[in-house]
Amino acid sequence: MVGKLISALSCEPSATSVTRKFIGTIASITLLFGLATSSAFAQSSEGAIRGTVSGADSSVVIEISDTSRGTSKTSAVDADGSFRFSSLPPGSYEVNVLQGGNVVDTQTVDVSMGGTSTVYLGVDASTIEQIIVTGKRIAAVDTSIAESGLVIGTDELLDMPVGRDLTSVSLLAPGVHKGDTAFDDNTSFAGASVAENTSYINGLNTTNFRNGLGFSKVPFEFYETLQIKTGGYSAKYGRATGGVMNARSKSGSNDFKAGTNIYYESQLGTSPNTYAALNDEDVSNDANFDLYASGAIIKDRLFYYALYNRGDTNDEYYGRISGRGYKANTAEDFYGVKLDAYITDNHRLEYTNFSDSRTNYEDAYEYDADTRVLGDYQGVTEFRSGGDNWIATYTGNLTDNLTVSASYGENEANRTTLPGTADLPYVARYNGGDFTPVSATASAFIDVGTDKREMTRFDVSWSIGDHMIDFGYDEETNTAVNNTTFSGGQYWLLDEGGAYSGCTPAECPSGSSVRLRTYISGGTFGVNTNALYIQDTWDFNEKLSFEAGLRSENFENLNASGDTFIKIDNQIAPRLAVVYDPNGDGKQKFFANWGLYYLPIAGNTNIRMSAGETYIHDYFDWDGTCLNANNSPCNIAST
Repeated sequence: MVGKLISALSCEPSATSVTRKFIGTIASITLLFGLATSSAFAQSSEGAIRGTVSGADSSVVIEISDTSRGTSKTSAVDADGSFRFSSLPPGSYEVNVLQGGNVVDTQTVDVSMGGTSTVYLGVDASTIEQIIVTGKRIAAVDTSIAESGLVIGTDELLDMPVGRDLTSVSLLAPGVHKGDTAFDDNTSFAGASVAENTSYINGLNTTNFRNGLGFSKVPFEFYETLQIKTGGYSAKYGRATGGVMNARSKSGSNDFKAGTNIYYESQLGTSPNTYAALNDEDVSNDANFDLYASGAIIKDRLFYYALYNRGDTNDEYYGRISGRGYKANTAEDFYGVKLDAYITDNHRLEYTNFSDSRTNYEDAYEYDADTRVLGDYQGVTEFRSGGDNWIATYTGNLTDNLTVSASYGENEANRTTLPGTADLPYVARYNGGDFTPVSATASAFIDVGTDKREMTRFDVSWSIGDHMIDFGYDEETNTAVNNTTFSGGQYWLLDEGGAYSGCTPAECPSGSSVRLRTYISGGTFGVNTNALYIQDTWDFNEKLSFEAGLRSENFENLNASGDTFIKIDNQIAPRLAVVYDPNGDGKQKFFANWGLYYLPIAGNTNIRMSAGETYIHDYFDWDGTCLNANNSPCNIAST
């Protein structure tokens, strides 16, 4: 478990941002002052509309209509003419002011994922004219929340020179940097490690809970809106001390749409060569095919979006000291569907299901780095990843001021490495600093594993006057299954000179030695987390709002026997924030936030620390020449 203390101060006009951060060594304390993007947001796949009707009385009613799906909602205004609609699917809405049943003002408003759109309306022509002149019809900046980051739609990204994946998009946000390729090209947010982030799609956490690196792979065309959060989490969310990548998939509407996309990418340049790799020999190309359709199953009530994606990637890479060259192919068939059912205008069900199962086949060859010539084929290794994922969510507007939502979902990931030469022992040679494989094995390890996350969430939003109270509960039951051993169950290290083992002449009279490593580890391990939270957003006036929240986190790690070996309860995480709009016109804001955040202990800790593990080294005297057909040593004697 890692705790992080974060504070921030920022000024946000509607412009691009420049961010400066100072990070401490024990608790990360962050200070920001600069320009931020024009969209701020809560970590949610939905949005909200709030506003004020000038000159309103108790007879005024606000009606909003989803222009693409035909649904509508109504609400009376408060005594001061204010109103709010929460838990809205992103899209375009028509906002009407009704007085005596007649429309006296109207405005079209776009709702973004996790954002609150503010609109200013009136009940008579003179009031409306005054609002238009002062430029206050729709706020340019989301002044409802003290957060920094980026919200962007995939339609906008198609016109930008950016990679078609979530990691590339996250780099557009301020304070985000690309991590080392050794960590699968994950990103670092605000100086946190690349393993401290979370990723969601339609509310489903798809983050790798085994080590925090990576998330489920979803084709770019399945996304509608991407939300990159770089700071200022509210109490509603936790389990991250870095950043949040939150995505919403595309949905259907009353209009039928269908199409296809074909993409092909080929690597034109390579990285410089290193001590271990000849990168100028790298080859990479990728082909992708999409087929999608969306529309209404029942007009105004039941909608669908479906996508099929076929991806084929081919790579070649060559080692300078390993004596190996590799040719790899990844084949992937992605299936995804999103269903939206409006039982009534105030009660809605969402269902998302997708499979990102894929297999990478890596063929290994002997390789001469001096002549750059491939030698004998060594076999194939399968790397299996991805799995089935789904989430169902109910959202209900019980009254004009009370909204509830409940979700349940499952996320799966295969983590199996299976060499085609699994019956052959792995043999390597120590040559004075490096370990070179000499056996005809495609991979050293056999690693069979799967991860499964089961998540449940319940949230309530209650508007009371100038206060928006959010509270709820969420939990995750994570299960990791892992079994690891060496190919053939053995790892032999050949040490002709006896330099690595340090064998004495008495122990190794032949002058050479070999080491046999036996390693077996595995079991089924649990990581359980849950949290309670409460958050109050207080609109003090049209210029100033405050946020105060409290979150209590609980973490539990289980060993292979199902017993608890780490349990951390009641990790209290307070959150405070203030937002100031100096002119009250939604064109700029100053905001500051402070919070404490906790990170659960990764599931890999269970596997490495609490598994039933066998790890044995046996040393033998060896004549330095005798090898069996599989290159394991013969003519050996115990030392």
